[in-house]
Amino acid sequence: MGSQYNYNTRLSGLNIDKESFEKKSADFFNNEKANNDESIFSSKENFIEHYEEKLLDNNDTVNADALAQKAVNKGYLEEDEKETFIRLADTESGDRSLNKKELSSLLGAIYDSAQEYNADNVKQEKKSIDEIYERVTIQPWGTGVDDCLSRIIQNHVGEIELYSDNYNQYLEELCRLNNIENPDIVSGSVILPKMKLDENNEIIKDENGKIQFYTQEELENL
Repeated sequence: MGSQYNYNTRLSGLNIDKESFEKKSADFFNNEKANNDESIFSSKENFIEHYEEKLLDNNDTVNADALAQKAVNKGYLEEDEKETFIRLADTESGDRSLNKKELSSLLGAIYDSAQEYNADNVKQEKKSIDEIYERVTIQPWGTGVDDCLSRIIQNHVGEIELYSDNYNQYLEELCRLNNIENPDIVSGSVILPKMKLDENNEIIKDENGKIQFYTQEELENL
């Protein structure tokens, strides 16, 4: 938390937008994570230790200009952002080189900011899904209400007759949409697929008798 507070203060002092810093941190974090051993990113300590060793390369300091230029070359910074980045990172002597303490603080701030940005994006994604699908919380087994998928379908999907061919198709789509492997073992909550209905509220099927479901993209456009 100390490094995060320090960098929030410095971001403000240098007129750097916090959201922009978080996005650049997340871009770096996510790109590096996709191309390296995931254990490096499993904790802040692992992240700092790995990149300290990589960037210092057995030296006492790393050149801040070279580090900024490398970030530009990889697309993490714009050319006109280099100087501000150097001032942000070079917190102690202003000698345009980063010692281990400065590097550790910078890496810690990047890690924290990336986590914050990614967490916010997950929240937004969940919010958007809940806005377009109905979500039902699965109750403890034995309560008799919404405690299994068949009761959830019976209670919340009026167009489906229990255990009919339509029911089997709906259950299959429900499991696909929620990544459920075994419909008899469920917990937490589920989002309900949205079937296409005609003007008479009848289920629309294709020429093979398959129920037509809206995709998430189609529902967002609706």
